[in-house]
Amino acid sequence: MKLKLKIFTTYISSLTQEEIEYVAQKVKTADTDIQKILLQARQGVQQGYFSFDPAIDKRKYSLLKKKIEQILLVSDIDHQITEIHFFTEKILKDDVTPIDEGKLLALLAEAHPETYYFREYYRMFQKLRDFLLIRFRKKVLPEVEKYLKEFESNYQLNIDVETVLPQLTEKIIGEFELKEVADSSMADTLLKISQDHRLDGHNRYSASVRLWFYYLNKGQYQQMLEHMEYFREAFLIPYYPGRRVLSNYYANRLLLHSRLNQIEEALRYGWLSLKQKTSDYLFYVTNMSAVLSRAGRYQEAHKLMLSAFDEMRHTTQMYNKISFIAQYIHILIDLKRYKQAEEFAENYLNTAIKEVMATRWHLFFAGFFRALVMQEKFGRLLYVVGKYKIKQLEAQYRQKPNYLPTMSWYITLAEFMEGYISEEKALDAMEAAASQLLDDPLRRQRIAQQCEVLEKFQPVMISMLRNRLGLQKATVT
Repeated sequence: MKLKLKIFTTYISSLTQEEIEYVAQKVKTADTDIQKILLQARQGVQQGYFSFDPAIDKRKYSLLKKKIEQILLVSDIDHQITEIHFFTEKILKDDVTPIDEGKLLALLAEAHPETYYFREYYRMFQKLRDFLLIRFRKKVLPEVEKYLKEFESNYQLNIDVETVLPQLTEKIIGEFELKEVADSSMADTLLKISQDHRLDGHNRYSASVRLWFYYLNKGQYQQMLEHMEYFREAFLIPYYPGRRVLSNYYANRLLLHSRLNQIEEALRYGWLSLKQKTSDYLFYVTNMSAVLSRAGRYQEAHKLMLSAFDEMRHTTQMYNKISFIAQYIHILIDLKRYKQAEEFAENYLNTAIKEVMATRWHLFFAGFFRALVMQEKFGRLLYVVGKYKIKQLEAQYRQKPNYLPTMSWYITLAEFMEGYISEEKALDAMEAAASQLLDDPLRRQRIAQQCEVLEKFQPVMISMLRNRLGLQKATVT
């Protein structure tokens, strides 16, 4: 009996706060023991430890565990879309049995307009109506026709939004790639979509993800924080779409708190994003590793990245793969494995240069140049800069709201060390690259930290640069 309670405690400990809150609102019971267990679960997730009443019948714990598992499964959007595809295939293959009709009727009662995959349900029921009508199977036909008529306007509204979202996405990505400037009206449109309860969950979530991307790219972190808090209370907890969406939410929270320099919060959300492996797991590992590095936990970051090497080797998502590779270079440097970092970078420079240039070139070359600088291989650095036209790319990249002059400073330092420019010109160039960024407290801190890194090569010059920029010495993290 003691083992069963331990099993229940372990299971509840594996759930997130959002999952526990969702379950607590879904379990309707007059049983005071069950109510007490749920209350203790909610208290436990907030306190960080769980303590359940051993006097309560252990069978209730076992039954509640099964009920929670079922509630979370039914609500999970991946389970829902699998079910939709299963029945859609049966309809298209003329293989719907009377038992299937009963199951479809049960789904009909649950597929409301705010359901995550409402559009997919609606399309499935359109096909079902045609299937039933031509075969004179009229037992459930009236219910299907009633559903389609009642929610026709909701379906059309969602289709209209479905048409608009790709256009907004193209503009947002265009700005991220420095091809165009996205106007603020796009954020207003995405915000309205994300808050429109007439729309299905998929449209609202898609709008939210694009809105967060927009906020991050614009550096509008407070607006992003406010919306993410709203999204949690208005979407995640009431509807719980499953671990995949939850993991993505946590991963975006990591990015947000990292930008706000709230490292402990970023780490908390980062670990939550890794609770379950999703298609974006590699990307989440990369971002988590970067935050661990900023916290000075280099060995932990290295161990985490090593654990994901199989995913890196087999992924077909090149953006995630190159991001991982670039971050791993930085981690090797953090561990003072400069030669290994250089060789690792050279390997991918020779075998995946197209992928590097098309995705995370800036992060990749920042790591590569850092490895070269730490070994004082300034000539090699300048050769690579010329070969891949990094100066021109860097000039365009400066338009980004989270830009740091790290790579620019590496190049300028290398030019000075190799005798191509004077100390005065080097100082002027480094000052110009950083001076307009110092009003941002986070970037000011990171620039001060970069001064610490470069000071070992030219202590007098970097001291002069620090004086020009009005920077105090900072602790490198």
